[in-house]
Amino acid sequence: MPTSLLEKIVDAGRVAPTANNVQPVEFIVVTKPDVLARIARKTDYGRFIMDAPACIVVISRDVKYYLEDGCAAVENIL
Repeated sequence: MPTSLLEKIVDAGRVAPTANNVQPVEFIVVTKPDVLARIARKTDYGRFIMDAPACIVVISRDVKYYLEDGCAAVENIL
């Protein structure tokens, strides 16, 4: 997957709105096959990650609306 495309996708998540403009969300782009396989094995419903060219891990600091902020970022990515 081209790096420029991954950058555009992450940028879409980055500009998602956050409660009180806290911006607690961060992104980790994983492209190494061995790491993708390890992530896939840790999931209940994400075995397909093993075969993906990349995975974007979305994490959030522990703030009041971390779930909503993270979901907004993921929605923009999707």
